[in-house]
Amino acid sequence: MNDTLNIYSLLIPCLVLCLSLITVLIAYQKKLGHYVLSYALALFLMGITMLLSSSLSSQSLTNFASILAIIYFSACICHSKALYARLKIPFSWQRCFSVMLLGTSGVYLFSHVYLDESLRILMVAIATTLIYLHRPRLFLAAKTRFKIDTYLKQCTYLMLGIVLLRSAFILSIPLDNTYITHHAWLWAVTQFLIILIHLVFFSLFMASSIAESMNKLKREYILDPLTGLLNRRGFRLHVSQLKAPRTQKHAILMADLDYFKKINDQYGHHLGDLALQHVSRLLQNNIRHQDKISRIGGEEFVILLEDLEQQEAYTIAERIRHSIAHTPIRYQGQTIGLSISIGMTFFSNAQQVDAALLDADQLLYDAKKMGRNQVQYSELSYMHETV
Repeated sequence: MNDTLNIYSLLIPCLVLCLSLITVLIAYQKKLGHYVLSYALALFLMGITMLLSSSLSSQSLTNFASILAIIYFSACICHSKALYARLKIPFSWQRCFSVMLLGTSGVYLFSHVYLDESLRILMVAIATTLIYLHRPRLFLAAKTRFKIDTYLKQCTYLMLGIVLLRSAFILSIPLDNTYITHHAWLWAVTQFLIILIHLVFFSLFMASSIAESMNKLKREYILDPLTGLLNRRGFRLHVSQLKAPRTQKHAILMADLDYFKKINDQYGHHLGDLALQHVSRLLQNNIRHQDKISRIGGEEFVILLEDLEQQEAYTIAERIRHSIAHTPIRYQGQTIGLSISIGMTFFSNAQQVDAALLDADQLLYDAKKMGRNQVQYSELSYMHETV
């Protein structure tokens, strides 16, 4: 029995250390967030704690209990940090280190002053729970972005439940000749369950982190980093998925900020960027939820109005123009007016987009030539044709 436990005690730490290395390799290869490295550090420290615990004699464990507690609590803090970052919950280093200090003090007390192994284990269990749930209301109420993140929270609850129940069971074991045997097997079984939960947690955590990384790459591929609008690729992708409109009409608006070069030259590119962000917000505030906006160039935007009649499209275009003209940007105590010129045309299917863009661009040029701050539009003759 002892041989079995010894082998088991050595295999588990080695497995945890291997998981730590695998986490670092995946984080590096997939370019995952820094919190994944925090998780890798947690696994490494956990593995070291388990390896030392299984290698030291009972007397040595008692002598070095405080040091082991510091390493273990550090692992819990790193693990908690990774989990909170994953769930987008504010993390408090101060609270965690305060719990670590109290937990380590308790371990020292029940190892060197008042010798009681059961109370020492209970102290570790309580401190572990407080580290993971140092912001209980935020943790319990945290909204998860992925279904996997919900499972991560559930794994955490289950792990902490086992840790606390194990402490309660150990306290209930009578101090007779069977204490050591019962204690050893109880510890081995619960430790196995905890490791099993950690393996599930590891799989879920890495899958969730990779999913977020892929989602981030996708957003970077189709979104403009300055404004958060679709870029040219994102616009093309969306247009390729367009369904035939019930009204047989989609509208494309080609919009360009007036005198933008003058703004950059006079006030600097920082204000130019602020102006683009300001205009992007105004554009989003004046379209319908199903419409799409793309920034395809410096100060040039394409707006796709889906499934609507000509008069409604013109109303939206005028609303956009009016909103920008009457909402100046304020910068360093100055009020700087903006205006936009718009060319608008219509099409009925994705195959007509390129021709519609060329026509809208020409109408935009006409709007600029005729004095700027206006909407020029036409209905294409090929709108009802199949190309």
